Amino acid sequence: MHNGRISTDDELAAAASGRDERAARQLYDRYADRVFRIVYRVVLDESLAKDAAQESWIKIFRSLKRRRPTGSFAAWISIISVRTAIDLARKRARSSGAMTVEEMEAHLASDDPSARQQSAEREIEAKVMRVLDALPENQKAAFILRHFENMPLREIGRALGCSEGTVKAHIYRAATAVRRRLAKFLGVEMKKS
Repeated sequence: MHNGRISTDDELAAAASGRDERAARQLYDRYADRVFRIVYRVVLDESLAKDAAQESWIKIFRSLKRRRPTGSFAAWISIISVRTAIDLARKRARSSGAMTVEEMEAHLASDDPSARQQSAEREIEAKVMRVLDALPENQKAAFILRHFENMPLREIGRALGCSEGTVKAHIYRAATAVRRRLAKFLGVEMKKS
C-alpha cells in the first residue's frame, strides 16, 4: 500500500497498477492538466476534450500493468492522450456533419468583426487538424508533442520507440505537410526548398 509520501512516477504507477487508489490519485493530480491540454490541442473543442481526457485516463490506468518503465512516464501518457484524442476526433468527424452553407454564410456575413476573425481562425485550425489527421500516426504524435507540448526530442523518441533522427524526420514531414496545405488554403505560393 502506498503511504502518501511523494514518489517517482514509476513508483506511483507500480502502486496504482496494484489498485492503490491514493497512488492513482497522485498520478492523476500530477498529470491531469497536461492530459487535458494535449487532448484539447488535438480536438479544439472543450466538450470533446473532456471526453478525450476521460478516455485517456481510462486507457492509462488499464495499461499500467503492461507498461515497462523504460522511458518517461510523462511521455508515455502524452502518447496515449494524443492517440486517444485523434481517435475521438475522427469518430466525431465521421458522425457529425460540418456547418451548413447557410450557417457559414450567416456567420461570415455578421457585422461583428470578431465573429469573422473567429470563423477564419477556426477554419485554419480545422485545416491544420485535417492535415495532421491525414498524416501517419508517428508524424502526427511527434509534431503535436514537440510543437504543442515542447517535449524534448529524446523523450519523443523513447515514447515512439525510435531515434531522435527519426523523430526529427517525422516532425519535418508533418510541418512540411501543414505548411503546404495551409499555403494552398491561403492562396500563397510556397518556395521549393
